This record gives sequence, structure tokens and C-alpha cells, in this order.
Amino acid sequence: MRRQSAPSRTTLLALLLGTVLVPALAAPDHFDIVGLRLGMTEQQVRSTLNAHNPQLQLNSKTVSYTYSDGTKQHQTAPALAEIVAVAMNGTENITLLFSQPPKPARLVGVRRVASLPNPPTHEQMVQATLQKYGPPAVNRPRERLKPETRLIWIEPGKPQCWRSSAKQVAVFTAASPVLDVLQQFAQRQKMGFAPADLSQCGAIAQFVTASDPVRNFTMEMTDTGPWLDTLQATRAWVSGLEAQAKKARVGAGTTPKL
Repeated sequence: MRRQSAPSRTTLLALLLGTVLVPALAAPDHFDIVGLRLGMTEQQVRSTLNAHNPQLQLNSKTVSYTYSDGTKQHQTAPALAEIVAVAMNGTENITLLFSQPPKPARLVGVRRVASLPNPPTHEQMVQATLQKYGPPAVNRPRERLKPETRLIWIEPGKPQCWRSSAKQVAVFTAASPVLDVLQQFAQRQKMGFAPADLSQCGAIAQFVTASDPVRNFTMEMTDTGPWLDTLQATRAWVSGLEAQAKKARVGAGTTPKL
């Protein structure tokens, strides 16, 4: 009778990361985190989370945008901005960011923080991560004074729009529904680090861990181009609503009897 060999620690780590081992290099726009992929709908996200861990508690957060007609404040209808999935035993927390109206809600950002009850060595964890996602564009290994490993993957052929120096390869940026973030990217456009069309910005992913053995790690990714493109569409939409509200207020204005 042939005896089956036990799976290696590296294989078990790969399963923990959410996929089988693959040697091919993958771009962040094709990455997945426990099956979650950028561009998913809310329903696809919920189904994927349930398949990953049906015990996760899901909490949704919405956002509304405020505009004025010149005298009164108005708000847009609440729109899905974020889903937070939390494991009741405290071993996992996944934050999912969605694009804003008027475009359909799509997944533009994922952040997963997980703790490991049976910690692997730092080297085992890093190697399992590299086997899943391929070689990173930025590899900052642990040092004596900086005991943190940071791996960053970037979308090939696309500009990395959060850089503030020509020496930087990439700087990870988490997605957000806040319109003011566009001002920061406008500064990078002036500096020549972001294109005129922000929808061309490349996707980015990041892995961070520090301890040895690894008791917890963070894996996150942002669909930068679509995220910024929808923010610009949201800003134009809100500006249009404000213009309409002001026009309606002026048209409905009446003068008193003199």
C-alpha cells in the first residue's frame, strides 16, 4: 500500500493565502486575496467571502455627498462605500472598498489583516507569498533596525501615480471614497509623477509582515486607475447636482408684495 506524504509547510501556507502555488508572474490587476478580485460586484464579493469563511461577520458602510443650492444643504442618497468582514475569533479582518456613484459599485480596494495560530517562520511566509504572486517590483527585506518585510507589486506598463520622487518605484495607496484625495493626485500630476488621465494609473498590491515567526501579516491591493476615474466622475456628478439645485432654487424664488 502506497503511503501518501504529508503536505509541506509551504504548501499549507499557500492554501492559507487562498490559492494553489503558481510560478507565473501575475500583475496586481489579476491578483486575488482569498478569491477576492478587483472589479467584483457587491454580490460577487459577498459570495466569495462566504466561500472563504462562512463565519465572517459582514458590516456595510455607506457614504453620502453634500452639495448646496446656495441657501440649503442637500445630500445624495447613501451609497455602498465599504464592507468590513471580521472573524469572530479575531484571526482575520478584511476591509473592502467600492467605487462610488454615478458609476456602478465595483471593488477597488482590499485590505486583509490575518493572525496565524500556528506561526510559520518569516522565511516560510515570504516564500509562500512569492510563490503565489510572483516576483515583486519592490522587495524590502527585514533588517536589524527595520524588522519589517514589505513586498510591492505593480501593474506592468502603467504609471504608479502615488510616487513623490523619481527614485521611488512605487508607494502603496489604499482606496478611499473621499473626493479630497484627488487634490493630492493633482499635485503629483504637476510634479510629473501622474498622467493627465488618472484612469491610466496602474494597480498596486502590497504584503507586509514583521515578526519571526510570523504571527500576523497584511495583504492589500488597490485598483488605482478605476478608483480615481470613478472619484472624478463622482466629483463631476455632485457638481452637476449642485448646479441643478441652484438653478431650481433661483427659478422657484418669489419676491414679496411691496
